[in-house]
Amino acid sequence: MVCGEAIIKLIVFSVNTVFSLAGLGILATGVLYKLNFNNVTDAIPSDYQDIGFAPVLSIIIGSIIFVIAFMGCFGTVRESTCLLNWYSIILLVIFLCQIAIGVFAFLEIRNEDSFKSAVKGQLLLSFNGYNENEANKEIVDFVQEKVRRV
Repeated sequence: MVCGEAIIKLIVFSVNTVFSLAGLGILATGVLYKLNFNNVTDAIPSDYQDIGFAPVLSIIIGSIIFVIAFMGCFGTVRESTCLLNWYSIILLVIFLCQIAIGVFAFLEIRNEDSFKSAVKGQLLLSFNGYNENEANKEIVDFVQEKVRRV
């Protein structure tokens, strides 16, 4: 094997390893968000509840990226041209899907100020109704606990 080919192989393997770790990171973020999802969504106003699919989407995309990146690592080590061609095509499609999802999320929250004021109003209702019901008490305690850690 020529030195240049070995370096290219090492670079492709390294990049695929980074993508594999990034896929695991996205997957872990989605899982962690999903585990704490009920506490977080109670503080979000009902007009903006459409973001509930984000953790599931993160889990799916993270899993796909991990599997595809692992396939790229395997194709690099085995020097399989067919596997690497499929890897690059699938990775390009995933990248385009992520861009589309980002644009969709950007367009979904049209005005950041209205979103902030809606969340602030919802939180004020929860703070004012702290002693009225158990749900408000849990929301307020959760928010205070998270803010205290920051």
